[in-house]
Amino acid sequence: VEPGALLDDLMKDFSLNAAEIGTIASTVAYIPYVALQIPGGILSDKFGLRKVISLCSLFCAIGMLIFGSAQNSWQLAIGRFVIGLSASASFLVCGKAAADLFDKSKYGLFMGIAMFLGCLGAVLGVNLSASLAPTLGWRYLTYYAAIVGIIVAILSYIFIKDPEPTNKSSNTNVLAGLKTLVRNKNVWLIGVYGFVSYVPMSAIAE
Repeated sequence: VEPGALLDDLMKDFSLNAAEIGTIASTVAYIPYVALQIPGGILSDKFGLRKVISLCSLFCAIGMLIFGSAQNSWQLAIGRFVIGLSASASFLVCGKAAADLFDKSKYGLFMGIAMFLGCLGAVLGVNLSASLAPTLGWRYLTYYAAIVGIIVAILSYIFIKDPEPTNKSSNTNVLAGLKTLVRNKNVWLIGVYGFVSYVPMSAIAE
């Protein structure tokens, strides 16, 4: 469910202007999303794909329920915050799945497919939200989305199997790895490219 597609309904129900809705929809969600990228990766390594994907899907559904049942702008913001929090590991687990479950030669292909499906979901989400909201109402639309999230969480827990760990990573190794990445200029170049290519599109969509 894309809040941008529900703009008129949200402005009407909460007496907010477009800028205020935009702040709740994007800024409030992206603060935890960005802040938890590195911790999300560490948690994925520590607890595995199965638990992380299941819990993230469940908390995303909870965030949708909070958002859909909100009675004021603060509750809307809390819902979006929880959604951003739970979505922070979404792309990270794709990378971990590609690395752990597939041959290294297929890593680029897998990540390309993941990016394609993610963007396709965003495009379809906008159109579905805009077309279904007038019929279902924006609140029920978010409730149905939450139900889908709960189903995904259950199916993920049942069917995803983590590979057997090959080694144990310590906190020292994690810190050493972070220092190595920070000192690598190619990492910064890729990060800047990702920022300028992704953020404008996402911010406008939200």
